[in-house]
Amino acid sequence: MSSSIPSVFSIIAKGGEFSVASLAALLQLSEETIKQQIGQLISNQCTGLQLINGKVCMEKAIEVLSVEQILSSGPFKDPVEIEVFEQLTSSNQYLLDIDNYSKEAKLCAVEYQTAGRGRLGRHWVMPMAGHLSFSIAKVQPLDSEKMMFLSLAAGVCVIESLKMSGLNQLYLKWPNDLVIDLGDDLIKLGGVLVESRYLPNKQVKWVMGIGINIEETHSFATNIKQPVLGILQILSESPNKMSFSRNRFIAEFIKKWQAIESLLDEDPIQIINRWRQFDILNNREVNVFPAKEAPFQAVAKGIDDKGRLRIENQNVIEYLNSGEVKVRIKKA
Repeated sequence: MSSSIPSVFSIIAKGGEFSVASLAALLQLSEETIKQQIGQLISNQCTGLQLINGKVCMEKAIEVLSVEQILSSGPFKDPVEIEVFEQLTSSNQYLLDIDNYSKEAKLCAVEYQTAGRGRLGRHWVMPMAGHLSFSIAKVQPLDSEKMMFLSLAAGVCVIESLKMSGLNQLYLKWPNDLVIDLGDDLIKLGGVLVESRYLPNKQVKWVMGIGINIEETHSFATNIKQPVLGILQILSESPNKMSFSRNRFIAEFIKKWQAIESLLDEDPIQIINRWRQFDILNNREVNVFPAKEAPFQAVAKGIDDKGRLRIENQNVIEYLNSGEVKVRIKKA
């Protein structure tokens, strides 16, 4: 959590070379404790960190997640409580578990998740500080119509916020993967996971979790079954070589979300139409993997006004709900 007391990570994140003894003296900890903490950071695949000949070496400086930096990129239309952690099991789980019955939104960002999760119970794997993981939660009266469009609204918010950072080649793969199109394959950049918990007095707490790859991904992608890529890999190949700030992006996401959220009540079809602009599956052949049936091939036909994926299967239009199925493009 944000604190005036520095941590090993916050010090070495500035980049350069450090001795264990100097870190121990600075933090008033034993050298053995420092070694254990460095070992944990290495185990978490902390971006750019190496232990060479007893020296702690950071290849380059890392932008540390910071409540102060996020707030400085405001102001925000509505109040939002922000917390930052170096490590959690899951930012989504943290917000689901805490007692929060106020109407104020709460955002939690974390450098490393020990049990981050994606859709359909899959484990979300990211190196420490080489990604962006944050969740935002809110308590509201139970409204099934509003909840139905929440995931789509989150996807629109993420991709439109990323486009403001110069990432114009991104698309959404139903229900809410952020991808780059390589023709016969889609490269995943991140994703959105929306969860909810019913509360007393006909209220519901919803939590939106956002996970985005930032640094190069080759060092950790070997355990992932589909191709992945990081934002900095994309920006490094763009003509304008734009930089990317994780703190500034979170602030821009909050601003855009506060504007988009009002549409959930006022004009949800606008969210649907904005999502359709980024639909990478529309009119493409796909492989469909139902939870309890055999896989089959079909043609994706966009989403309907309820956010379901339309597919054409043997000249018959069917509708898929995101909680029950996986969809992949059919490779040539």
